[in-house]
Order: sequence, then C-alpha cells, then structure tokens
Amino acid sequence: MEGIKVVNGKNGLFINMPSYKDGQGQWRDVCFPLNKSFRQEISDAVLGEYQHVLTQMQSAAQAPRQEQERQSAPEMEAPAQAMSMSM
Repeated sequence: MEGIKVVNGKNGLFINMPSYKDGQGQWRDVCFPLNKSFRQEISDAVLGEYQHVLTQMQSAAQAPRQEQERQSAPEMEAPAQAMSMSM
C-alpha cells in the first residue's frame, strides 16, 4: 500500500490513509479498512515500522559522532597504573 502518511498530531502519532483531492477541493480516501480492528492493525504495523526506521536512523547518525568523540578524547591511564604511580 502506498500513500499512507504518518502525522504527528496533538495526541501523538497517527496515520492517514491514502487520499486524493476531488474536483470540489474535498479530500477523499482511496483505501478503506473493512473494520475498526483492521484499521488498528494497519496503524500498529505502520507506526511500528516508522519507529523502527526512526531508531535506525538515529543510531546511524550517532555512530559517526561517537567515533569522532572517541578519537578526539585524550587517552587516560588505567586506574591501576595511576594508583601505582602515586604511591
């Protein structure tokens, strides 16, 4: 199915079914779930995948930053070495 939109509303994320604008300027749905429970199944599947992809994208964006921070951080002595040197 194409054209489903994830929308961030005042009560959180929800989906809009595919739609088109008719000659009178009204939006008409193209897809109609057969019942409320099927609509919920579609919604759960789409929002679940949306969250999954969002998490992957955030992880991918953080990986280079973490690598850069690790490379630019000064090397620190191991605690055991620091202790033996101070005695």
